[in-house]
Amino acid sequence: MNGGDTEARTDDGWTPLAHAVEREMAAAAVKVLLEHGADIKALSPRGISHLRVACEVGNVRIAEILLEHGADLSDEDPTLQPLINVAAANFDAKLVEVLMSYGARIEDTDVNGFTPLIVASSEGCVETARELLVSGANVEATLISGHTALQAATINGRTDVVELLLKHGANTAVLDAVGRTLAHLAASNGHFTIFKLLSKVSDIYRRDNNGRTPFFHAAIRGRCDILSFLLCSDRDGNVNNAGLSGAQADHSGNIKDFFGTMPIVAAERNGHEDAVQTILTGKSSMSNVGWETPWWAKKILPNMCYCDNVMADDC
Repeated sequence: MNGGDTEARTDDGWTPLAHAVEREMAAAAVKVLLEHGADIKALSPRGISHLRVACEVGNVRIAEILLEHGADLSDEDPTLQPLINVAAANFDAKLVEVLMSYGARIEDTDVNGFTPLIVASSEGCVETARELLVSGANVEATLISGHTALQAATINGRTDVVELLLKHGANTAVLDAVGRTLAHLAASNGHFTIFKLLSKVSDIYRRDNNGRTPFFHAAIRGRCDILSFLLCSDRDGNVNNAGLSGAQADHSGNIKDFFGTMPIVAAERNGHEDAVQTILTGKSSMSNVGWETPWWAKKILPNMCYCDNVMADDC
């Protein structure tokens, strides 16, 4: 480099290689620096490897150059996220493919149990998730919390990933730690498209450990579109009713949870007056500005709940 020092540092610790790796269009500079002796094992001023920096910013070409010049996955700090997990959070499946070709393991996990597939599913990186599944990723791997990739995608509203995981045989009967189905998770988080998709494969009548159906969770969160969908849907005789009688299994604002609270009361207590009207009328008034709970509903609501000592969070 005509006498240039590849390891010269600025006052705040930046080398030419560290600067180049952080820049999106500096692949050529990275290659030149490495060919002239830049220390590939030196850490960036942030205390992480140059390869990790490239993975964080999603720069596939720079990651390739670093690997071609001796960057070693085994040199990574084991207390940090596996590099393949970092790559899986980016929307470029090629980066995951490159890391796997250099030995990154498809079932590597962090301290919380996140696999690359669960990361990609949580972030909505559908092409990365597809690459991982084609490469043999375990669709039923779970976090320490027990969540699968399908549950993570459902919670975060990743419709394309949910569809992909269903096509790859993901378990649709999975429950979380408090007995919630996929339908519960979609209803609670307000993901209407996913809820409609899952209503064909998940038990929409099942109660969780607090006795609450997906309908109840939609009421608590004020998810009027999901409430309307359930109230207007024909009851499917093939759905598993989890031991409830036919009348109880139907979607109703009058069905109490195990603490004695009705969905309509939970909606009112959480300030969702439009959800109250949806339950009362079977349709939403979201376009009706200024609607208030009818006087007769206000009169009966205080007498509909029997859970003064309730332990649940959302009542």
